[in-house]
Order: sequence, then C-alpha cells, then structure tokens
Amino acid sequence: MYVNMNSHVLFLFTSILLTIHTTNACKGCVELDEITFRRVPLKFNYSLIKFDIAFPYGDKHEAYSQLALQLQTVPPLVDDLLFGLVGIKDYGDKDNADLAKKYKIDDKAYPAILLFDNDLDKEIARFPPTLDVTLDNLKNFVRENTKLYIGLPGCIYEFDMLVASFTTFNKLEKESVLEKALGLAKLNKDNQNYTVTANMYTLYIQKIMDRGEAFLKDESGRIEKLLKKGKITANKKNELETKINVLKSFENKGGKKKSKETKEEL
Repeated sequence: MYVNMNSHVLFLFTSILLTIHTTNACKGCVELDEITFRRVPLKFNYSLIKFDIAFPYGDKHEAYSQLALQLQTVPPLVDDLLFGLVGIKDYGDKDNADLAKKYKIDDKAYPAILLFDNDLDKEIARFPPTLDVTLDNLKNFVRENTKLYIGLPGCIYEFDMLVASFTTFNKLEKESVLEKALGLAKLNKDNQNYTVTANMYTLYIQKIMDRGEAFLKDESGRIEKLLKKGKITANKKNELETKINVLKSFENKGGKKKSKETKEEL
C-alpha cells in the first residue's frame, strides 16, 4: 500500500511537471546553451535571445512566446530572425551562468532580452528594462532595431513595401508611388477596413509630398496627444493607433538588409 501511494504521488508530480512544461512551451523558439549559442545564431541575420530562469512562466514569457509564434506563422513570415531561450540556473551545475556573466545579465531583473546580428560578442540592442514586456513593445523593439519587415497592427503589407523609403525618393518617384497607391486603394472595395486604411496611406503620401518629411513628426505628435487625453471611444482609439502605425511605415530604415544567399544546414 505504501509503495502504491508513493507511485501515485510520483505520477501526479510528473504529470504536473509535464503540464507546466507544455503550458509554458515557446513554439518556434530554440533552447540555447554555452555550446549551441556560438553556432545556431550564426545561421540567421538576427537573433532575439531571452535570458531567463530555467523554467520561465508568466506574462512576460507569454508575450515573447506570442511574438515568436506570430512572426513565424502569420504572413508575411519573418524567416531570418532566430528566437532563442537561455535558461540560467543558480543551483547545481549552474547551467549557462557563464553566458549570463558574459552579457551582464542581472539575475534580479529577469527576463533580459537581447538582440544580436552575426556578431555575438555584443548585442546590437537590449530591450529597455523600464519598458513593459508586451507583444506590441517587443514587436516595436525588433522593428526599430533591425531591417526586417515587422508589420504593425492595422497596416497593409503591400502599402508598407511601397512607402518604406518614400521620404528618400525624388519628386518623380514619389508621384509614381502615389499612382501605385491609388491603384492599390481601389482593390478590395468590399472590405471597409482595407479601404479606410488604404486611404490613410494615400492621404499621408500626398501630405508628405506637400509638406515634406516634417509632416510625419508633426502628425504623430498630434495623434499621440489625442491618445494621451484618454477621453475617446474604443473605436476612435483603435483608429488613432492605426494612424500612428501607418505613419511609422514611412520611416526610412536605410533599406532592407539582404538575407544570406544560402544558409548552412543546422
């Protein structure tokens, strides 16, 4: 009877552990250690690495997991960004403690999220510790620090590609973009959300042509003030946030970084 009880308790404990592992799994993420950290990220132009406790959980881990899943399953897919997890233990063999020391990870401020290119000696950016770890903040962090296309909520991929370097174009090029944008705006007329957003793009193209790049800063500032007032309906808030995101699509990031022609097999 005593043996059977222990077996039952062991079975329940194992089931709980498996449930926790499954619940907190990060689909599309790669677990890294001192050895694989020097090899796997080199196969990608960018790597977003989360340094955390050995078995992470909670809202911050969930936000990171959602980003990894979204960017790798929702078109357009981001195929040149590795999502890596480094679990740090302060007990036993102290797994990955050397990596934590090398990158100056504060064990009292987990998680630390670092962005790398092919140079793994130093990160190109570190997620601000004062910023909430949310899906939107993580998405903006990657977008602002890489040349990858990261679509923002409400934006339309075809228009984003059209206006990505709009502020650097000459007059004739801008007129060509406007003509193409007006053509795109006529598509999907039965889709009201598409039409409304498409008209935002064409309006902003014309405004920038008339007032120059300063329009982006002025208009973003005006909309952000309205959002901070807070006395707006949920629909109006969503509309203003979409406008902010569309304006960000016009920000020139120096062109997209070319992906490697070929990648070695992992």
